[in-house]
Amino acid sequence: MITPLPQVRAAQPFEALQADVAAIAETTGEPPQIFLANIGPLRQHKARADFAQGFFEVGGFEIVYPPGFRDGRTGGGGAVFRCGGSGYLLHR
Repeated sequence: MITPLPQVRAAQPFEALQADVAAIAETTGEPPQIFLANIGPLRQHKARADFAQGFFEVGGFEIVYPPGFRDGRTGGGGAVFRCGGSGYLLHR
């Protein structure tokens, strides 16, 4: 006898994330924020930062999207998603 695979919708983990973010927003009165620390010139980070913004907004996060920083020594506190010239880094 073949054991059937459990039926799981592919969106279930994502919907759970959205529910968690919504619960945080209801508890605190505002959604969790992600600060995009855009490092370098605009042409270097715009596409990555726009993608990251859309990716996190769909999950219910509020995005703080400043114009950019010259170097990595300035920026915000908390969880930071850096979009620089060579790739992505997620810091806490």
